[in-house]
Amino acid sequence: MERVFHPYHLWEDHQFGMYQNVSYMDEQQLIKDVELTLRCPPWLEESMKFVSHNWKYAAEHNLTNTSRNRKAWLGQAACCFSHGAQEYLTKQAWHRLTPNQQDEANRVASEVISDWEDKYQRGYFK
Repeated sequence: MERVFHPYHLWEDHQFGMYQNVSYMDEQQLIKDVELTLRCPPWLEESMKFVSHNWKYAAEHNLTNTSRNRKAWLGQAACCFSHGAQEYLTKQAWHRLTPNQQDEANRVASEVISDWEDKYQRGYFK
């Protein structure tokens, strides 16, 4: 798969505020909300599928880059879509999960990425 680049202003995750800061009062609730999503495989999977299929520029830019942690990006994007959470809050919520919960979230992400790669290579997102 060839690496694809898009300028950041086209990335849907950027447009949804994934890389911005929020007030401290909002952070604590967002971390709790994100933790719930990460611990619920069906909810996480639906959110990951949504962003991988509908955020054309961000997904293509990040998921064609096989040298990055694509599972982390996908989880952060899914939580941004589901809760408006910033990536740094998703990282904080991640560390509140048990190792088994992290493994399950990574399994879901791997499946969604494999599905995306298959569809991408067949031109599904063009």
